[in-house]
Amino acid sequence: MEEKISSESPNPSTAAEPIADKVTDKSTQIRLSAKPRNKTRARIVQIVSVLVLLLLLVLLWRFLGDRSTPKAADRGNVVPVETAVVTQQDVPLQIKAIGNVEALSTIAIRSQVEGTLMRVAFVPGQEVKKGDVLFMIDPRPLQAALSEAEANLLKSMAAVRQGNDIVAKDQATANNSRTILNRDAKNARVQLSYTTIRAPLAGKTGNLAVTAGNLVRANDTTPMVTITTSAPIYVTFSVPEQDLMRIRQYSSSTSFTTEVVIPGDEANHAFGKLSLVDNTVDPATGTVRLKATFQNDDRRLYPGQFVNVVLTLGIQSGAIVVPSQAVQIGQDKSFVYVVKFDGTAEMRVVKPGAVADTMTVIDDGLKPGEQVVTDGQLRLVPGAKVQPKGQSGPAGQGSPGAGGQGGRRSGGGNANQ
Repeated sequence: MEEKISSESPNPSTAAEPIADKVTDKSTQIRLSAKPRNKTRARIVQIVSVLVLLLLLVLLWRFLGDRSTPKAADRGNVVPVETAVVTQQDVPLQIKAIGNVEALSTIAIRSQVEGTLMRVAFVPGQEVKKGDVLFMIDPRPLQAALSEAEANLLKSMAAVRQGNDIVAKDQATANNSRTILNRDAKNARVQLSYTTIRAPLAGKTGNLAVTAGNLVRANDTTPMVTITTSAPIYVTFSVPEQDLMRIRQYSSSTSFTTEVVIPGDEANHAFGKLSLVDNTVDPATGTVRLKATFQNDDRRLYPGQFVNVVLTLGIQSGAIVVPSQAVQIGQDKSFVYVVKFDGTAEMRVVKPGAVADTMTVIDDGLKPGEQVVTDGQLRLVPGAKVQPKGQSGPAGQGSPGAGGQGGRRSGGGNANQ
């Protein structure tokens, strides 16, 4: 009975074995199923990373491509510009500089004697002539000194006459005394004449430093008044040493002129004559100093004033000129945009020369009759289509030379050459 029961009741260890096997099988299945999921997830991450990288590369290419290829985009657009025709004409050869007006002579008036100033005989700023009375100093002390000196002189002369019968020694002493007293009398007369101060030259008086009633001292450091001569008058200016040979070459020509333009009065030029070329070149600045003389009868030039000086050396006949705003300045060269017959812009290197008013001489690079761009260069690239403002069709189909000469001036020729 017991054996039967024991045989029928299950063994706990034997029953647990199938359960453990089932658990092991399930965990193995979970591990096997987890491996494909991890691989799929890694592949998805890789694919997403590649797509993001490709997207970044596309955006970077588009950004850099737009910045590096504006020329190709601009060539397809028609750029409105203003143009002018290259012409040939006679141009003056000019050298321009900034000058300073100097008085022909400047005199500082000082008293040569000490005394009280009795009278001022002019108004500050008044034009005076040579010899006009300017100041009167109290002459009474010097007049008294002169009277005393003359009295002593007369006394000495009487002593000489009385000593004619005296010995030679006394006669020599009397003569010496008379000489000294005569010198003192002359000096007293000169000192007395200094009490009247006259104008040593004709010119314009400046600020008055002293007024009547003040005590003036002999040879004081502060002048009583200053007189300047402004007719004629000098204008001093400097030019680069490279222009010195041209100035010397053309200075004897009949067409050589010197003129100044006063700021604020550009319509009225003053003409003069070159009177001085300095004998040395300033090594610090590489310039040479020149001086021109102007009659200045109308007193338009004022001492100390800054003016624009124009030296006209001569005339360059048949020069090729363009508006100055057409010439563009590059890093190492000058260039212009030429409008070709097919309506496209060509960048052409030129050699600019002298500048005359608003025109620049082109020594090399252009021919008469060609069209150059005077406004709108900032939007141009070589080969771009252009259309002159005011024309309905592209350049080359309208009348040549259309367009103004205005606009921004972004470059000029090499002035003063």
